[in-house]
Amino acid sequence: MDLRKTLAIHAVISLVLGITIYYLFRMSVILLAWVPGNAVLANISFPGDSIIRFYLPDFLWCYALCFSLFCIYLPSFKRAPIYSLVGVVYGCIWEYLQYKGFLSGTADFFDCLAYGVASITALCIYNKTKRRKS
Repeated sequence: MDLRKTLAIHAVISLVLGITIYYLFRMSVILLAWVPGNAVLANISFPGDSIIRFYLPDFLWCYALCFSLFCIYLPSFKRAPIYSLVGVVYGCIWEYLQYKGFLSGTADFFDCLAYGVASITALCIYNKTKRRKS
């Protein structure tokens, strides 16, 4: 499979998984307010549910952003960290705007941590995938 297709698949799957987690576990989310029957698992509690509910979607969306950028620009090994850093910077700016009250939501340091882990994970997978495909 061609490198761009592989990168696009990473981006799409992680984006769909993030939206699915929001759909199943989160109530009163603007993104899914129009969808009937959302948050069917919102009242179920289990070990690690806060990680899945709150941090995994942020991780997946940052991962999707990084892979989208990799897919569009196909950066070299030297430039790939710059594109990966875009995900962290964008996410942290988003959290800062929530903290200042410009955006709805709850600013959370752990969201920024999730963005960082997602960017590093995406960079490592991109480099491995690019080496394998070239």
